[in-house]
Amino acid sequence: MATGRVAPARETTLASTLTGRVVATPVAEGTAVRAATVLVALEADEWQAALAQAEAQRQDARGQWAEAQRQDARGQ
Repeated sequence: MATGRVAPARETTLASTLTGRVVATPVAEGTAVRAATVLVALEADEWQAALAQAEAQRQDARGQWAEAQRQDARGQ
């Protein structure tokens, strides 16, 4: 019988630009993964609200731009 230590082929550190509450960790520690494997799922409420607000602001800006174009066309 041999004795020794098992080590992973490669280790990495994870970081995210998003913040939020972790709601799932579908991969167990030590499991081999491939690119694009979901490692952590975050609660979506906060970023979905921010996305909805950003989309509303974009629509408002588009409306203002269209109005400015109409006014410019009338003035020429």
